[in-house]
Amino acid sequence: MIRLIRRLRADQRGVAAVEMALVTGFFSVAMFNAVEVGRYAYILMEAEQATQVGAQAAYVACDTQHVPATQNCQGLNAAVTTAIHGTSLGTNVSLNGAISEGYYCINSSNALVYASDLASKPADCSAYGNPGLAPVLYLQVHTTYTYAPIFTGFTIASTFPTSVQKTAWMRML
Repeated sequence: MIRLIRRLRADQRGVAAVEMALVTGFFSVAMFNAVEVGRYAYILMEAEQATQVGAQAAYVACDTQHVPATQNCQGLNAAVTTAIHGTSLGTNVSLNGAISEGYYCINSSNALVYASDLASKPADCSAYGNPGLAPVLYLQVHTTYTYAPIFTGFTIASTFPTSVQKTAWMRML
Protein backbone atom coordinates (compact mmCIF):
# COMPACT_ATOMS: atom_id res chain seq x y z
CA MET A 1 0.00 0.00 0.00
CA ILE A 2 2.84 2.38 0.87
CA ARG A 3 4.54 1.58 -2.43
CA LEU A 4 1.33 2.54 -4.31
CA ILE A 5 1.08 5.86 -2.49
CA ARG A 6 4.72 6.70 -3.25
CA ARG A 7 4.23 5.84 -6.89
CA LEU A 8 1.11 8.09 -7.11
CA ARG A 9 2.95 10.97 -5.41
CA ALA A 10 5.74 10.76 -7.95
CA ASP A 11 3.35 10.57 -10.90
CA GLN A 12 3.01 14.04 -12.49
CA ARG A 13 0.57 13.11 -15.24
CA GLY A 14 -2.69 15.09 -15.10
CA VAL A 15 -1.33 17.95 -12.99
CA ALA A 16 -1.68 20.38 -15.88
CA ALA A 17 -5.29 19.32 -16.40
CA VAL A 18 -6.11 19.99 -12.75
CA GLU A 19 -4.40 23.39 -12.87
CA MET A 20 -6.22 24.23 -16.10
CA ALA A 21 -9.57 23.29 -14.57
CA LEU A 22 -8.95 25.55 -11.56
CA VAL A 23 -7.77 28.50 -13.66
CA THR A 24 -10.58 28.09 -16.21
CA GLY A 25 -13.17 28.03 -13.45
CA PHE A 26 -11.81 31.25 -11.96
CA PHE A 27 -11.68 33.03 -15.31
CA SER A 28 -15.16 31.82 -16.26
CA VAL A 29 -16.66 33.34 -13.12
CA ALA A 30 -14.78 36.59 -13.78
CA MET A 31 -16.00 36.65 -17.39
CA PHE A 32 -19.65 36.02 -16.38
CA ASN A 33 -19.42 38.90 -13.90
CA ALA A 34 -17.94 41.23 -16.50
CA VAL A 35 -20.69 40.37 -18.98
CA GLU A 36 -23.41 40.90 -16.40
CA VAL A 37 -22.04 44.23 -15.14
CA GLY A 38 -21.66 45.47 -18.72
CA ARG A 39 -25.20 44.40 -19.54
CA TYR A 40 -26.55 46.19 -16.46
CA ALA A 41 -24.71 49.40 -17.42
CA TYR A 42 -26.11 49.12 -20.93
CA ILE A 43 -29.66 48.70 -19.59
CA LEU A 44 -29.24 51.75 -17.35
CA MET A 45 -28.19 53.84 -20.35
CA GLU A 46 -30.99 52.48 -22.53
CA ALA A 47 -33.60 53.18 -19.83
CA GLU A 48 -32.30 56.74 -19.54
CA GLN A 49 -32.42 57.10 -23.32
CA ALA A 50 -35.98 55.74 -23.51
CA THR A 51 -37.11 58.25 -20.88
CA GLN A 52 -35.43 61.13 -22.72
CA VAL A 53 -37.04 60.04 -25.99
CA GLY A 54 -40.43 59.98 -24.27
CA ALA A 55 -39.96 63.53 -22.98
CA GLN A 56 -38.87 64.73 -26.42
CA ALA A 57 -41.91 63.05 -27.98
CA ALA A 58 -44.11 65.03 -25.58
CA TYR A 59 -42.51 68.25 -26.78
CA VAL A 60 -42.95 67.31 -30.44
CA ALA A 61 -46.54 66.09 -30.06
CA CYS A 62 -47.68 69.04 -27.97
CA ASP A 63 -46.49 72.35 -29.35
CA THR A 64 -46.61 75.63 -27.45
CA GLN A 65 -50.20 76.18 -28.54
CA HIS A 66 -51.26 73.15 -26.46
CA VAL A 67 -49.57 73.81 -23.11
CA PRO A 68 -50.03 72.77 -20.43
CA ALA A 69 -49.73 69.51 -22.32
CA THR A 70 -51.23 67.32 -19.60
CA GLN A 71 -54.48 69.29 -19.93
CA ASN A 72 -54.59 70.45 -23.57
CA CYS A 73 -52.80 67.80 -25.62
CA GLN A 74 -54.97 64.81 -26.43
CA GLY A 75 -52.20 62.60 -27.85
CA LEU A 76 -49.66 63.15 -25.07
CA ASN A 77 -49.72 59.73 -23.40
CA ALA A 78 -49.89 57.87 -26.71
CA ALA A 79 -46.95 59.82 -28.14
CA VAL A 80 -44.78 59.26 -25.06
CA THR A 81 -45.67 55.56 -24.80
CA THR A 82 -44.97 54.97 -28.50
CA ALA A 83 -41.63 56.73 -28.19
CA ILE A 84 -40.39 54.81 -25.15
CA HIS A 85 -41.49 51.50 -26.68
CA GLY A 86 -39.59 52.38 -29.87
CA THR A 87 -36.24 51.99 -28.11
CA SER A 88 -34.17 48.82 -27.86
CA LEU A 89 -35.89 47.92 -24.58
CA GLY A 90 -39.23 47.71 -26.42
CA THR A 91 -42.33 47.12 -24.32
CA ASN A 92 -40.22 46.07 -21.33
CA VAL A 93 -39.90 49.74 -20.39
CA SER A 94 -43.10 51.48 -19.34
CA LEU A 95 -44.43 54.75 -18.02
CA ASN A 96 -44.24 54.89 -14.25
CA GLY A 97 -47.24 56.90 -13.12
CA ALA A 98 -48.75 59.89 -14.81
CA ILE A 99 -46.88 62.47 -16.84
CA SER A 100 -46.71 65.58 -14.69
CA GLU A 101 -46.21 69.29 -15.27
CA GLY A 102 -45.44 72.21 -13.06
CA TYR A 103 -43.78 75.59 -12.84
CA TYR A 104 -40.14 75.67 -11.81
CA CYS A 105 -37.63 78.36 -10.93
CA ILE A 106 -33.87 78.50 -10.69
CA ASN A 107 -32.72 79.27 -7.16
CA SER A 108 -29.63 81.23 -6.10
CA SER A 109 -27.52 78.05 -6.40
CA ASN A 110 -28.62 77.59 -10.04
CA ALA A 111 -30.68 74.51 -9.18
CA LEU A 112 -34.11 73.88 -10.65
CA VAL A 113 -36.75 73.96 -7.88
CA TYR A 114 -40.47 73.30 -7.93
CA ALA A 115 -42.47 76.56 -7.67
CA SER A 116 -46.12 75.58 -8.16
CA ASP A 117 -48.62 73.39 -9.93
CA LEU A 118 -50.50 74.36 -13.08
CA ALA A 119 -53.37 75.99 -11.18
CA SER A 120 -51.32 78.77 -9.59
CA LYS A 121 -48.45 80.10 -11.69
CA PRO A 122 -46.25 82.45 -9.64
CA ALA A 123 -45.61 85.93 -11.04
CA ASP A 124 -41.84 85.59 -10.70
CA CYS A 125 -39.12 83.60 -8.96
CA SER A 126 -38.49 86.04 -6.10
CA ALA A 127 -39.39 83.39 -3.50
CA TYR A 128 -36.42 81.38 -4.78
CA GLY A 129 -33.83 84.16 -4.88
CA ASN A 130 -34.25 85.28 -8.51
CA PRO A 131 -36.91 88.01 -8.77
CA GLY A 132 -35.88 88.83 -12.34
CA LEU A 133 -36.74 85.38 -13.65
CA ALA A 134 -40.14 84.11 -14.70
CA PRO A 135 -41.27 80.59 -13.75
CA VAL A 136 -40.96 78.05 -16.54
CA LEU A 137 -43.28 75.16 -17.38
CA TYR A 138 -41.57 71.75 -17.24
CA LEU A 139 -42.96 68.32 -18.02
CA GLN A 140 -41.72 65.16 -16.26
CA VAL A 141 -41.75 61.65 -17.67
CA HIS A 142 -41.06 58.72 -15.30
CA THR A 143 -40.27 55.24 -16.63
CA THR A 144 -39.48 51.88 -15.11
CA TYR A 145 -37.74 48.75 -16.37
CA THR A 146 -37.44 45.44 -14.54
CA TYR A 147 -33.91 44.03 -14.74
CA ALA A 148 -33.33 40.29 -14.57
CA PRO A 149 -29.75 38.94 -14.50
CA ILE A 150 -28.79 36.25 -16.98
CA PHE A 151 -26.64 34.32 -14.50
CA THR A 152 -28.90 34.42 -11.44
CA GLY A 153 -27.09 33.61 -8.19
CA PHE A 154 -23.81 33.06 -10.01
CA THR A 155 -22.66 36.67 -10.39
CA ILE A 156 -22.76 39.88 -8.41
CA ALA A 157 -25.63 41.06 -10.64
CA SER A 158 -28.11 39.36 -8.33
CA THR A 159 -27.30 42.15 -5.83
CA PHE A 160 -28.21 44.91 -8.33
CA PRO A 161 -31.59 46.65 -7.99
CA THR A 162 -34.14 44.93 -10.22
CA SER A 163 -36.30 48.03 -10.68
CA VAL A 164 -34.61 50.60 -12.91
CA GLN A 165 -36.48 53.91 -12.65
CA LYS A 166 -35.61 57.01 -14.63
CA THR A 167 -36.98 60.55 -14.88
CA ALA A 168 -36.61 63.00 -17.76
CA TRP A 169 -37.55 66.66 -17.86
CA MET A 170 -38.63 68.73 -20.83
CA ARG A 171 -39.02 72.49 -20.84
CA MET A 172 -42.36 73.17 -22.48
CA LEU A 173 -42.32 77.01 -22.45
